[in-house]
Amino acid sequence: MVENVVIVERCRFCMGTGNVTVELSGGEKEVSRCINCEGVGSLTCTTCQGTGIQPRYLDRREFKDED
Repeated sequence: MVENVVIVERCRFCMGTGNVTVELSGGEKEVSRCINCEGVGSLTCTTCQGTGIQPRYLDRREFKDED
């Protein structure tokens, strides 16, 4: 029996920590919340919406040149 599973990707900006560290001049460090993942540390895959199923064709319509 398969339950609902949501596929998430680790945020590539904060490497999954939810925080971004910036080194300032003078050796100081500033830690702030990651704006890419909003501090969560992961993102839901936008292609499959977390289902793990990749759509083969987004649009199967055929377009004909009408010159």
